Amino acid sequence: GYGVQATRDFDEAEVITDIDGVPFSLPDDRDDTYSLIIVPGVLYDIVDQTRFVNHSCEPNTYVDCGQTADGQVWAKLVALRPIHAHEELF
Repeated sequence: GYGVQATRDFDEAEVITDIDGVPFSLPDDRDDTYSLIIVPGVLYDIVDQTRFVNHSCEPNTYVDCGQTADGQVWAKLVALRPIHAHEELF
């Protein structure tokens, strides 16, 4: 993938960014290549630069996501450990 680098230092458990996206339900004829599964049957099509965060067997971030009681979908990229400026996020 393209990869994404931190623009500043982040502490462990600090939210790096809110993830912008469009929720949709299955079945849908949408390309789900860059989608998160929020709850069974509800996906979130990522539309911002976080879609280019690479995967890793030793990640330094995780995605915290969910759905509110009124149906609003949300997702955040969070630091698993301290991350330094210019370090790749994965």
